[in-house]
Parts: sequence; structure tokens; C-alpha cells
Amino acid sequence: MAETTQVIREAPDRVLGLMIDALNSRKEAVDAGIWVALTVQGTMISGEIIPHWQWFDEQTTLFGEESHVAFFASLMKESRDEHIALMDKDDADLTDAERLELTQPPAFIHLRNARTFLPQPVPDTGHYWRGRLEDVSGWSFGQLSAE
Repeated sequence: MAETTQVIREAPDRVLGLMIDALNSRKEAVDAGIWVALTVQGTMISGEIIPHWQWFDEQTTLFGEESHVAFFASLMKESRDEHIALMDKDDADLTDAERLELTQPPAFIHLRNARTFLPQPVPDTGHYWRGRLEDVSGWSFGQLSAE
């Protein structure tokens, strides 16, 4: 009989996950996100964490209301509204599936004004970036700069 090896991945950082979850649950957009510097598979990325739905919404402005991004932005807002409605329910009124949904940690981090450092900043101006939270091996508060 063949032996199987199970790989155990470390869970994403709980503190970073809590910040992301709190932002994703906001009803209003944030003017200033939380500036962080991330290490992702050996690459440094710096940017502002913003809610996932706002990330899509701001890109709708860039790509236009008729773009595919606008469609996804509307889906993210619906998802956020459903999540907030669940959070507003009394615990006794929640189904097991709803309780499970409320306890799921975020899987992705969304940055605005992101800059990637490889070792030179690419590009010089910020961009929107979305990455898997489980790929973040380290982070700190603050903004990296090329200087």
C-alpha cells in the first residue's frame, strides 16, 4: 500500500484576517485604507487594504459602467449586504450554515495604490492588487517607498 504524505499549511495571519474582515463588512467606502507592506512569495508589495467590494467598485470607475468589472462590483456589493444582514440577526435565528458563513475567514486581500518591489518598484505609480491571504508570509504597517 502506498504511503501518503499530508502537507499541513499554516493558517493565514489572524490579525491581518481580522482587519480585512472588518473592512469587508463596512457599509461605506473607506477614504484612506490601512497601509501595509506584505511579503508574498519573497516579493514585497505595499498598498492600502480596502474592502473587497470597494476594490471592484473603484475599478468600475476606471473601466466603465459597461465593463465586466462593473458586473463583479455589483455581485460583491450584494454579497456584502447579505453578510451584513446575517451579522444583524440574533444568534438564535441563525441556521448552522449561516453561522458557518459568519465564521469563515477572508481568503483574499485587496490593495489600492499597490507597488511591487522586485527589487525596483514596478510600476512607479500604484495599481490595484488582489492576492491570496494564505500566500502572505509576513507584513507590517506602513507604506514602502522607492527612496
